[in-house]
Amino acid sequence: MNLLQELIQKHTEKEASRFAYYSDEVKNELGDKQCEKAHWVLMTKDVIPGSRNKIYSEQKQLVQDKGAGVYELPRAIEAAASILMHYFKTDEHLYRQNTYTRCQETFTEDQWPVAVGGFSLKGLRLISHVPGNFRSGSSGLAAVRKF
Repeated sequence: MNLLQELIQKHTEKEASRFAYYSDEVKNELGDKQCEKAHWVLMTKDVIPGSRNKIYSEQKQLVQDKGAGVYELPRAIEAAASILMHYFKTDEHLYRQNTYTRCQETFTEDQWPVAVGGFSLKGLRLISHVPGNFRSGSSGLAAVRKF
């Protein structure tokens, strides 16, 4: 995640391409973590319909049920890179303002999932304080397919 942030800052002047908020918990846990191997990702342009206002375990089950073993929850780096690359290509902000996708990574003793979104003119937000057992209208779930 730190490398993604560094590359973005080096190669664009657009303020929106920055991380508007990058929580310390996410930075400490995922900032220097390397990806297992390079791959292409196809990610939904919005959260899955019906995934808001559900607890994390219900959201994960929704992806398993609807994804037929083809789609899965995004990793935080996949969500951040997909959202930002779409913005570079189209100037369109996905996962705007009050829309976040919860991701595979969880940490803290309560297993709160990392959430990526809230994308505005100030940039993308990477947060860690959306409790997994909290029903939120802003936190849904994207789905990714890896190639």
